[in-house]
Amino acid sequence: MRRHSFQPKFLVDKLLALFRFNKVYQALKNHGRAPAHIKIIDMGSGKGLLIKKLRTQGYDAWGIDLNSDNHVISADLNGPLPIETASIDVVTSLANIEHLEKPDINLREIYRLLKPGGKLILTTPSLAAKPILEFIAYKLKIIDAAEIRDHKFYYTKQTLSQDLAKAGFENFELSTFQFGLNLSVVAHKIVGM
Repeated sequence: MRRHSFQPKFLVDKLLALFRFNKVYQALKNHGRAPAHIKIIDMGSGKGLLIKKLRTQGYDAWGIDLNSDNHVISADLNGPLPIETASIDVVTSLANIEHLEKPDINLREIYRLLKPGGKLILTTPSLAAKPILEFIAYKLKIIDAAEIRDHKFYYTKQTLSQDLAKAGFENFELSTFQFGLNLSVVAHKIVGM
């Protein structure tokens, strides 16, 4: 199990993080409420860069990672999380789930945390990205090789859909971005669940 939070050091890693953040901003555009009334939890938040950006826009944003920091709660994402059931409007999980030993538990916890009508915004590298990420990490050395070695899973649309359904999500949009190398999900917890 990892003992540290990821902090992008390479320029390419930082650019990829910005692409992922853009997925969050797009998904939040039509949420229907003022940002101050939207509670967001970012899974695997590191030092909280996304959280800081969301807080400056008025969102009630917090994170969960291995180490606590300003607005970041320390917890293991492979197990139960110290957050009240049905208390969160939006959960983000950006390039995080592939690092977990028990992603199925994490997805069930996300579902538990979300309020009815709540939204999960998730990105993860696709199976097609594996050889490319390994090449640019190990041969070109332009992304963090330790992060790529830490990947425990690569998903296809089918395997990610199955895991989301097992966690309880029935309503989700799954697409690819960056030439099919990443998967993007916006999943909703059904009202009344």
